Amino acid sequence: MDILESSGSILPQYSDVIKKFIAPGNQTEFRESLYVTFHPADETDQSHFFENAFSILKDNNHVECIAYNIDSDGIMYTSYYLIKAICSKLNIPIPKKDATKKLASAIKSLQKEKNKNLVILINNIHLAPFASDHITTMMKLFRGCNIRFIGVGHEYEHINSLFSMREDFRKGKNIIPNQGQTDQLIHNHTRHRGPFENDAEFVALNQIIQRICKRLEDKKPVIVRKLAGELHTDIELVNEAMYILYPYVKYSQSGDESNYEKDKVHDLYGFPETQTETTSIFLALGRRDIELEYKHKIMMP
Repeated sequence: MDILESSGSILPQYSDVIKKFIAPGNQTEFRESLYVTFHPADETDQSHFFENAFSILKDNNHVECIAYNIDSDGIMYTSYYLIKAICSKLNIPIPKKDATKKLASAIKSLQKEKNKNLVILINNIHLAPFASDHITTMMKLFRGCNIRFIGVGHEYEHINSLFSMREDFRKGKNIIPNQGQTDQLIHNHTRHRGPFENDAEFVALNQIIQRICKRLEDKKPVIVRKLAGELHTDIELVNEAMYILYPYVKYSQSGDESNYEKDKVHDLYGFPETQTETTSIFLALGRRDIELEYKHKIMMP
C-alpha cells in the first residue's frame, strides 16, 4: 500500500509544509487536514511533493503513515478502499458497523502504546470528486478519530472548503487546456453519473467549454451570464463548465468587467436609448433607483 521511497532530495519548501502540519500541539491546535494544490501542468512538481512528503512522514518516529496514489481508473478514490488500508495498517478487522468508534479505539491504542499519530497521505485527491463514496466523505471520521489527512492534487472550490489548512503551489497559474485535456476534465467531473458521452447535456457542456477556451485564446473575458445569453443555454450549464475548467483556469466574481452593463436613458423622455442586459431588468422592475450588485463568475484571459 505504501509507495516506494523517493530517491530524490527533499526540497525545503515542501518539507516546511509537512513539518508544520505534523508539529505537535495541544488539541485546540490540532491540524486535522491539509490540501496541497498544484496546476495540472505541474505534474512533476506534484509527484515530487508527494514523494518528499512520504519520505518525511516515513522517517518520523511519531508517525504511522498510509500513503498511495489514486489512479484515474479503478476504486482507489473510494472511502471503502481507504478504510481497508487503515485496517490493514492497524491490523484490525474491517468494521461492518460503528466504524468511527472502532477505528478511534484502535488509533487511541496506537497513540498510547506506540506514541504515534496516524497520518494519511493521498495523491490525486481530485479524481472522481463528486462520487458519493469519495475519500473526502470521511472527513468527519478523520476528525473524530484524530487522524491527520493530507490530500494532494488539482484545485477544486468545493474541495477547498473541506480542509482545515491549504497550501497552494499553483501560485495563480492559468493555462488554457487543449481538447484532450478538456475531455479528461469532463470525464473526471461526470464519471459518477455513469455512461454520459451520448447525453445531450454532455454535448452541451463540451460545446460551452470549447467556446470558453476560444474566448480566452482570443484574449476576451468570459462572463457566465453573458455567455449563457449568447449561447441561449441554461446559466447552470455555463456555471458547471466554468467549474470543470477551474483546475486549469481560475474564475472570480470581482472586477469591473463582471458588472452589469447599464443602458442609457433619454434625458427628456426617460426611455432607454440603448438596449443592454439591464434594459429588460429595469423595465420588469418598473424602477431604476437601484444598483444591480449581483455578479456572475468571470474568467480573464
